Amino acid sequence: SSSSSSSSSSGYPCLAPGASIISSNASTQFITASEDACAETSHWFWDEFFRLQLVVLGGVGQKCLERGGATNESVVFLAPCSRSRSQEWLALPRGGPEDPNARLHDIQFPLRSQGRRVVDASGRLVRLRGVNWYGAHTESRVNNGLDMQPIGSLARLIKHLGFNHVRLNYAVEMWAKRHEKPLVKPELVSANPQMKGLTELEAFDAVVEALTDQGLMVVINSHTSDHRWCCSLQDDQGLWYNDRYSEKDWLDSLTGLAKRYANNSRVIGFDARNEPRPNLVSKTSIWWDTQVWGNCTDVSLYSNGEPLVKLGSFSQQGPCLPQLAADWRAAATQGAYAIWHGNPDSLVFIEGLAAAGLEP
Repeated sequence: SSSSSSSSSSGYPCLAPGASIISSNASTQFITASEDACAETSHWFWDEFFRLQLVVLGGVGQKCLERGGATNESVVFLAPCSRSRSQEWLALPRGGPEDPNARLHDIQFPLRSQGRRVVDASGRLVRLRGVNWYGAHTESRVNNGLDMQPIGSLARLIKHLGFNHVRLNYAVEMWAKRHEKPLVKPELVSANPQMKGLTELEAFDAVVEALTDQGLMVVINSHTSDHRWCCSLQDDQGLWYNDRYSEKDWLDSLTGLAKRYANNSRVIGFDARNEPRPNLVSKTSIWWDTQVWGNCTDVSLYSNGEPLVKLGSFSQQGPCLPQLAADWRAAATQGAYAIWHGNPDSLVFIEGLAAAGLEP
C-alpha cells in the first residue's frame, strides 16, 4: 500500500493527495479515495493495459466521489469507462459482506441442482451471475478481445465487475477438426503473444484456464455446428446437426470437452445447445415432445360451413408433426448423458425452443 503525490516506481504517476493505490503483482486492484483525491488533476492507471484517465478540476470536492458511487473514505473498485478527458468512473463491488464474490473461493465443488436451486457440495446455495464471452464459435475461432487486452486482465475485470461465471461458446467444428490442428490467427491474439502458435482448441483451453485461475466458474456452450455467427432460422445452425456435422459429432463434442475439463472443478457445467430452433434450409421444424404420426385428421375452425382457420393436424394422442421434425426433448436427453459420460459431476443446462426476436 502506498500514498504519494508523485510518480511511483510501479508506474502510477501524479496521484492526488489522499489517494492510496494498493497493488498486487504490479496491477492496481483498488483505490482508496478521499475527498482530497478530487482536489487536483490526476492520471490514474488501472494497469498497463486497463488505463483509467481521470481529469478532475480543482474545487469539485465531494461531487467527484459521488459520481463514482462512493462515499468519503470508502474503498471502490475502478475500471475505465472511456478514454475521454473527463472523469469516467465505474464503481465495482467492494470487498466485505456485500461483495457478491466475497465467498467465490469458498465454494465446495462439484455443484448440483436441488429443486430449482444450485448448491455446492456442502449444500450451500450458489447464485450464478454470469456473462457470455463469445468469439470462439465464429469465423474468428478464438474469443473476442484478445487482440486488445491481456487474457488475465480480462478475467480480472469480469471478476471485479461482480460476475462469478462465464459462458464460453464453441462450434462443433472445433472438436470435430481438432486433429487437423488449425491455428488461431496471430493478429486476433496480438495482446497475448503467449497464445500465438496455439491451435484453436489450445486457445480455448487458455481462456478456460485464465478464467478459472481467477476463481471464476465456467459453463461451456455448444453454440453452433459450423464456425459462424448466429442466429436466424436459415443460418443452418438452429438444430444440433446439419449436413456437415451430424448428431454424433455434436454428442462427441459434448463428451470430449466434458472429459477434457473434468479435472478443473470450476468448469461447472455445459449448456447443451444454444437456442434450438427450426432450420429453414433443411425445412425441418422442431418439437419438445414425442412425435405422433398415425390416425391424424386435419382440424379447421369453421363458420357457417366455411373453413376460417386451419388449426393443424391432430390425433387422439395429440398434435401430428410434419415428417421433417426434430425432437429436442429426445436429443437433449442424449446430450445430457453424453456430457455425464465425460464428467458425471457436470451440471447440464437445457435451453427451451427458439429465442426472442428470431427472424427468417
